[in-house]
Amino acid sequence: MEIRPWTPDDYDARAAIHNAIYPRHQRTVDQMRQEDQTWDRQFVRELVVMEQDEEVVGYGLYQHTPGMFHPRKFLIGVYVQPRLHGQGFGKALYNHLMAELHQHDPITVRSVTFEDQERGVRFLGERGFDEERRFWESRLDVTAWNPEPFAHIPALVQQQGLEIKALRELQRDEGWSRKLFDLICAVERSMPTPEPITHNYEHWLQTRMSSPDLRPDSYFVALHAGEYVGLSSLWASHANNYLWTGLTGVKPAYRRRGIALALKLRSIDYARQHGHPVIVTDNEAGNRPMLAINERLGFARGVAELWLRKVFQEAA
Repeated sequence: MEIRPWTPDDYDARAAIHNAIYPRHQRTVDQMRQEDQTWDRQFVRELVVMEQDEEVVGYGLYQHTPGMFHPRKFLIGVYVQPRLHGQGFGKALYNHLMAELHQHDPITVRSVTFEDQERGVRFLGERGFDEERRFWESRLDVTAWNPEPFAHIPALVQQQGLEIKALRELQRDEGWSRKLFDLICAVERSMPTPEPITHNYEHWLQTRMSSPDLRPDSYFVALHAGEYVGLSSLWASHANNYLWTGLTGVKPAYRRRGIALALKLRSIDYARQHGHPVIVTDNEAGNRPMLAINERLGFARGVAELWLRKVFQEAA
C-alpha cells in the first residue's frame, strides 16, 4: 500500500469509496469538487489517498471545522473500500493522518460516523474516541403523507401578521443576503453546540449560497413586518430524488407561535408538488422541540449520526 497526496484525478475513486461505505448518503463528484474549490484557505485541510497496486482503495483527511473554528481542534476522516475492511488499511491511514496532524499540536480531534457502522465505531473507540453528540436521522414518505390534520396551521400564522416567502422571491430585495445571514446567526447562537459557532458572511456566500445543492424555490423564510424571523430549507441530493433538510429555526423572540411547523409544512408541500418522494432531516438528540415537530409530522426515525471526540489536553 502507498499513501500519497490526492489529486483532481482521484475524484471518481473518492466518490465511489464514500458511496460504498454510506449508501444512504450518496455524494457526487460535483459535490466533492465544489466543497474543495470553495474551501477557505485560512483553515487547515489535508487530504490523502491510499493505493494498492495503483488502485485507489481509501482516502483520509483532517481539517479545521470552519463553523466551529478553533486553531487546535480538528475533524478527521478515514474511508476504506468495505471489501478491504479489517486488513490494516484504515489503521495505516489513521496513523499517517495523526502523525501529520501532530505538527498542529491538536488539543481535540473529532470524527463522524453512523451508529450502524459498527466496525467504524469500534475502530474509533479503540483509539480513544468517545461519543460526544448524537443526531437522529428521520425520513418522511411524502407520497403517503396526509395534509388534512395541518390544514389550519397556515391561517394561524397569517393571523399573527407573518408570511412565508421562498428565497427566489426574496432575492429581488437588494439586502436579502445580509438579512438571511443575520437570521441564521441569531438562530445558531441559541443552539447547543460543542464549540462556539463562528460565522463569516463572505464564506457563507461562497459556500452555502453558491452551492449546486441550493434550491431557491425550496428555501423558505418567515417574515414579520419585513423582518426575517424564521427559516427552513430543502437541498438537492443530486444522487437521488430526495430532498435534504438544512437549518430549520426561529428567532428566540418568535418561538412557540407555530412558525417552525408552518415552515416545515411549506417544505412538505413543495416536495409533494414537485415529485420528491422523501424528505430527510436530522436533529440533535437533545433538541426535543424540533424532534417533537418532526414526530408530529410523521417523520420516521432511522439511524443516528455520531460525533466522537478524542481529547489530548484541555484548552487553556
